[in-house]
Amino acid sequence: MTTVAVRVHPKAAAVRRAWDGKTLSLWVLEPPERGAANAAVVTAIAEWLQVPRREVRVRSGRSGRTKLIEVVAEITLPAPDASVHLTQRPRLARAAALPLQGGIP
Repeated sequence: MTTVAVRVHPKAAAVRRAWDGKTLSLWVLEPPERGAANAAVVTAIAEWLQVPRREVRVRSGRSGRTKLIEVVAEITLPAPDASVHLTQRPRLARAAALPLQGGIP
């Protein structure tokens, strides 16, 4: 059994994660209402660690942003990330930053 400290950022613009070897920062799209964000956290961690969802549960912090997540399966945690991993809906470059090419100024 492994425990992972998670800092959750609900209602994010995109799903992403950053793992420093000690704490997982996790951005989820769902709001912190009626367990929606917690369910998204469990799903994201199960996908990240490649274990079934039923083997991941919130041990403490159900109503807070800082949570302890328990993984029942025998796993080895990945090495720390060099950068943030983007998993859904990448942000587009701002239109103002793009140069006009033969268009109306």
